[in-house]
Amino acid sequence: MGRRRINLIILFVFIAFFILINFSRSLVTLLTDWWWFKQVGYSAVFLGILKLKILTGAISGFIFFIFLYSNLLIAKKLAPPFPYWYGSQESPLYNILRFIKSPAFMRFFNLVLLTVALIAALGIGVSTSTYWDVVLKYINQTAFGVKDPVFGLDISFHMFSIPFFRGLARIGLQALIIAIILTGLLHWINGGITFRNGTASFSPRTKAHLSVLLGLLFVLIGISYKLSTYNLLQSGTGVIYGAGYTDIHAKLPALNILFYSSLIAGVLSLVNIYFRGWKLPAGSLAFIIAMSILAGSIYPAIVQQYVVSPNEIEKETPYIKQAIKFTNLAYGLDKIKEKPFSAEQALDKTAIRNNKQTIDNIRLWDWKPLEKTFKQIQSIRLYYDFMDVDVDRYLIDGDYRQVAVSARELNTNDLPDNAKTWVNQHLVYTHGYGVIANKVNEFTDDGLPNLIIKDIPPKTSIPNLKIKRPEIYFGEATDNYIIVHTKTREFDYPMGNENKYTKYEGKDGVKLGSFFKEAAFAFRFSSLKLLLSSAITDNSRIIFNRNVVDRANTIAPFLSYENDPYIVIDEGKLYWIIDGFTSEKGYPYSEPFDGENNYIRNSVKVVVDAYNGDVNYYVFDKKDPVIQTYRKAFPGLFKDSSEMPAGLAKHIRYPESLFVIQSNMYTTFHMKDPQVFYNKEDLWNIPKEIVEGKEADVEPYYMVIKLPGEEKEKFMMMTPFTPVKKSNMIAWMAAKCEPEEYGQILVYRFPKQKLIYGPMQIEARIDQTPNISQELTLWNQRGSRVIRGNLFVIPIEDSLLYVEPLYLQSEQTELPELKRVIVAYGSKIVMENNLESALEEIFGKSGAPAKPYAPKPTSELTPSSIKELIEKASSQFEAAQNNLREGNWAGYGEEMNNLQDTLARLKEQVSK
Repeated sequence: MGRRRINLIILFVFIAFFILINFSRSLVTLLTDWWWFKQVGYSAVFLGILKLKILTGAISGFIFFIFLYSNLLIAKKLAPPFPYWYGSQESPLYNILRFIKSPAFMRFFNLVLLTVALIAALGIGVSTSTYWDVVLKYINQTAFGVKDPVFGLDISFHMFSIPFFRGLARIGLQALIIAIILTGLLHWINGGITFRNGTASFSPRTKAHLSVLLGLLFVLIGISYKLSTYNLLQSGTGVIYGAGYTDIHAKLPALNILFYSSLIAGVLSLVNIYFRGWKLPAGSLAFIIAMSILAGSIYPAIVQQYVVSPNEIEKETPYIKQAIKFTNLAYGLDKIKEKPFSAEQALDKTAIRNNKQTIDNIRLWDWKPLEKTFKQIQSIRLYYDFMDVDVDRYLIDGDYRQVAVSARELNTNDLPDNAKTWVNQHLVYTHGYGVIANKVNEFTDDGLPNLIIKDIPPKTSIPNLKIKRPEIYFGEATDNYIIVHTKTREFDYPMGNENKYTKYEGKDGVKLGSFFKEAAFAFRFSSLKLLLSSAITDNSRIIFNRNVVDRANTIAPFLSYENDPYIVIDEGKLYWIIDGFTSEKGYPYSEPFDGENNYIRNSVKVVVDAYNGDVNYYVFDKKDPVIQTYRKAFPGLFKDSSEMPAGLAKHIRYPESLFVIQSNMYTTFHMKDPQVFYNKEDLWNIPKEIVEGKEADVEPYYMVIKLPGEEKEKFMMMTPFTPVKKSNMIAWMAAKCEPEEYGQILVYRFPKQKLIYGPMQIEARIDQTPNISQELTLWNQRGSRVIRGNLFVIPIEDSLLYVEPLYLQSEQTELPELKRVIVAYGSKIVMENNLESALEEIFGKSGAPAKPYAPKPTSELTPSSIKELIEKASSQFEAAQNNLREGNWAGYGEEMNNLQDTLARLKEQVSK
């Protein structure tokens, strides 16, 4: 075997060892991920992404290796004759260079150059592989059918092609700079570059070599300038997001000048080979820098100051029109239908009765206090937890009812410290159990939710809510791995003083079955116990990626996901539904919603089986070019929405996060007139409300309502709007959730000549209503506090009803109890024990509006002296407190009413 071959073998062994040491954990993760993807049925997605990463990194790394290694060999070959640069034989450098020039060292030196080129190429390859998603979208891009107003190019060019070209230019610049540095260093080592008296000298051949590289560098800089011209359509420096007057008439010409100047500089660098010194490249660089300052900064500033600013509306109007148009397109706001809402306030008892389904679905339970209550009354054991409460709808006894549902998940972090063993956390306590649910408008006499599903095992009297498979192996709290089919019994659920045990019958989990697999997972999860445990058998399976959002994201990382999955009951089984989004940056003239991304669609619904872990992706927006692009790349990943089981399709919801983005955008971009937009004359806001004693933005909420002009109630999401810096309502937005109308958005505008109370105005009126404010003040005493729930604005026919629940919570326990309901309509505000009583107080039992609640007439009071009145008030207050401590709310309310009467009489006596 030749010496050269031995050296090559040593080199590749060294590189292999280097990769193994530095990437061992990544390699083990890759291997175990492959086993997992095979098991869940998405191996094609795994291989597709892996193949693209490898090809992207390998091709770029190979090209860079050829380029760099060739230049290093050229630099070595172009070394000047020895000892031209190092003087006499007495010079110390002479002896060093003589050693370097020896045949023995040169063979080693060639190996060093090869190693340097390989390591640099590996770095470039690894860096480039992270651009796999950019390459994927470029290769599979789908046209939008909409062209930008400046260059006349399809939107897909800006969203898919430009990022690809920009990535190429960025990596090319990095690679070229590395090549220039390493090549220059080699020329210096070989004597092609010397320094004498602080001046660098270059041999003719070294100068020629470096001139070619500098020419390529100038060309790449020019390409970067050209790409920057397209970036102007995402400029954020003007009155709108996108290219304005200054961008088009000053910055765009400047960038084009810099583009051509850079190309000329590249040519001059090549011409410089035939001239002495570096005057041509240096002069070109100086010109480019001067032009970037003059044309790129100073000239646009002059245009902005003296041309645009004096006539800004006139100059910017065409560009404002484009910003309004394209922002609406990017967020789907162009499809919003606006309708008038008269707000006649003409409701009566008959109208309330005719809209019974809407009334029966008014949400009195806010998710925050309800979550606390669920944890107190249904956790059963310390290790069970309710991560969230979600609102959905079910058909109950023939009625369409809005329901609050929460999954009872198992959180091993809540086990007692002495029970937090590896066996308990990974082999025994493996799953949660069942859900709890209540109708959103019902509560018991004690102020607790009236549960329609409760306990372990789950109990319900409603047939379509019966759960046959209550075990939750996949959820929101399931972040740890578990191992099933072991010798250790698997805990199922507690029953009295005993525990029930079970065996996992699902199909999820990677089968271990060998020492190699056990060792791989032990290394991945940093657990030697996994390798040494005697409870693991050949049939044991390891289940991981159990958090449903992480599970969906692991399979399809190119989508973004709603962080609030919700659980659904269908045919006795539990499923999680997660909203998936395609969000991108690069949409021309579109305002970003997060500082970067300026396009979003809710194109995908992900369904995860809570027991088996099966994951399915259903496309609900086939017109979205981004999801069409991904479908081209992964044809077996997505299914049509029509393939979703009918029982699950009935529970799809419009995602809150998208609705928030769209409603926030609409507060500005509902203004279609450029002058109105420029002056922000009709700017809207998301209103404020009082929640738990603090001012907060009104959160969108799900409602079951019948829209004006429609025949039946539907489940939808809603939010109100107020004018900026004002509190009255100007409009409200609703997004439909039913499958046949999913995603339709309506905006109802109020007449501008009418005062329509906004949430904060209603909150203020509540505080100014004497009998309500007095009771709230008395409740907010030591030992308890009042929690004011969300204020709901409820459209009924052509009128508005306002409803706010009140909860009372002891400072000693986290158990909020629903005690009062406040209803406002027109000029009337009442607070009663329940919604039905409040509506009767507002509209009267006979249908005629009744007077708001007031204290009893003072003529019915018999005490005549101030002293007697004070003593009576004191005894009534003490009696009320005794009833409060005993939980006798009826007695408490009666004594408080008596106290109000006494205080009114006392005020009358004092004022005489």
